[in-house]
Amino acid sequence: MDDIRLVNFRNIADSGKIKIKPLTLLVGKNSSGKSSFIRLFPLFQQSLRVPRKGPLLWYDEKGVDFGDFASTVRKGEKEIEIGFTVPYARSWKQNFDISVIMTIISEEKRPEHDDILYDKISKVILEFVGNKIIIEYKDYGKANVFVNGTLFDANCSLFHSSFFPIINPIDVEKVNGFDELIECLADNKKYKYRYVDDFMGMSFEEFKNKLSDSNFPYNMTVIYNEIVYKYLSSLLMTLSMNLRIQMDGIIYIGPFRDAPRRYYRFQNLAIDQIDMTGSNMAVFMNAMKIQDRKDFNKWLKNDYGFELNVESHYGNISLYIDKDGNKTNIIDNGFGLSQFMPIMIALYSFDKSKRISGYRMESLNQMMCIEQPELHLHPKMQYSLGESMVEVVRHIEQNKRDKKMIIETHSRSIIDAIGNAISEGKISSENVAVYLFDVKNEISYIRKAEFGEDGYLTDWPIGFLD
Repeated sequence: MDDIRLVNFRNIADSGKIKIKPLTLLVGKNSSGKSSFIRLFPLFQQSLRVPRKGPLLWYDEKGVDFGDFASTVRKGEKEIEIGFTVPYARSWKQNFDISVIMTIISEEKRPEHDDILYDKISKVILEFVGNKIIIEYKDYGKANVFVNGTLFDANCSLFHSSFFPIINPIDVEKVNGFDELIECLADNKKYKYRYVDDFMGMSFEEFKNKLSDSNFPYNMTVIYNEIVYKYLSSLLMTLSMNLRIQMDGIIYIGPFRDAPRRYYRFQNLAIDQIDMTGSNMAVFMNAMKIQDRKDFNKWLKNDYGFELNVESHYGNISLYIDKDGNKTNIIDNGFGLSQFMPIMIALYSFDKSKRISGYRMESLNQMMCIEQPELHLHPKMQYSLGESMVEVVRHIEQNKRDKKMIIETHSRSIIDAIGNAISEGKISSENVAVYLFDVKNEISYIRKAEFGEDGYLTDWPIGFLD
């Protein structure tokens, strides 16, 4: 996702549009909305992985817990708005950005229902290539669809892999004048356009320009809007699949990570990523390819002066810290290292991996969200952790990958490390964003601060982290 906007989400009245960069930092007071914001992404992920009745799975035993809709909507409000912009890709010819705003409400209580009220999508707004589509969902599988102001009636069906119901045009006949349109756009009987889906991603201006030298007898605005309406179902299905693939690639590390153990139970599982508590890090390390483990330990050794090695025996796995020739079990090295290691493993795999989806699709898109990575770490080690994040961002820049990290932190040391890296030219300030969260009268206020090329933050309140 390129940006996100939340309205009436917990104590966030209106976040404004938050642009997500390769490194996005969320800083501010406790209970100011930082955690609510960052946990939106694992909320999306856990929602799209399972069948469900409502648009979002507010609670998952192995994920994040928002309670339910009533617990999440801001006090005194009746609806939540979530907006975001994502790159839409159906083919190399149909590649464009699409802005989505979805409105979530609680259904009205009916006499035939029990006391449980489900939440649902009431409206979706889509904007792309100059088009504005408003879908207003009604009961009994019906919807009003406004395509650039023109009203169409539609049926809709709920697909469990989608946030919102998919539109099915009621009138399945061809668009009036479509055959003549295809003939006008043909070049010596070579038909570049045959179906309504072939026009997906074409703006109205482009549409008019293609017909400017022809004597097309139909109203171009009317036929264009009808074409958009006809391919809307296909667009929504592809958008839903794109979102599901993107959300499948989210790595989320929460603030409460598992305590270290002397022995971890061996599990013969495919390990794609570290889980939110780091509880699977021993199995993950054991499943690493030998060369990957060597590269990971080389990174640790160079930056932190120790290695993390794994031994398996009798169905158990043990993790050992190797430092200056001495090997000790991770549980005997203090609590901080056990809390630090899942983050380092996640950073390494995030930096190196390309495959992010359970669908076995190769993609350069990936997102990692970490809450309070500095917990239980000495300030000097916090600074080193900031430098490790800088190294990952530098690789993102060099390889031109669409990867993004969102870090929620209270650490001045991490922020200083990033600022110093910018001043030294290691990474560009253009690839770093800082958002300041504050709370007044139980309402979260968010504003952006930026690093200058000298590494200093602009618009930074004096004493903000004191």
